[in-house]
Amino acid sequence: MQTKDKVVWDQAVRKEHDKMVKYKVWQPVPKDEVPANAKVLTSTWAMKPKASGAKHAKLNTWGYEQVDGLHYDSHNLSVPVVNDMTVRIVMILTIMVTWTAELLDVQGAFLKGRFQNGEQLYMHVPQ
Repeated sequence: MQTKDKVVWDQAVRKEHDKMVKYKVWQPVPKDEVPANAKVLTSTWAMKPKASGAKHAKLNTWGYEQVDGLHYDSHNLSVPVVNDMTVRIVMILTIMVTWTAELLDVQGAFLKGRFQNGEQLYMHVPQ
């Protein structure tokens, strides 16, 4: 990357990479240990500046390489999301009703997902 913000973007990539390492999202596999019938997906970093000016990086696979029923299930594509107002309402209820609350790492929550039935996905390391 040859931009004036290269250092900031590199920090965003490092932050995302460190979260993936922390949550053990992946493990390196030597090419000779990848099963012969496995499709190895290509990956890339998606860079996005936030409205606040912060830089955000996310590791993605190339979607057109994925096959329905093999790499994902098109009938089960839900992503749990919550908006700010819902969080505020729950926090106010917690205080009013004296419930106990626990801290969650919402930014890295999606990294804790698991494949079903022992499925494995192989992906090239992005350059």
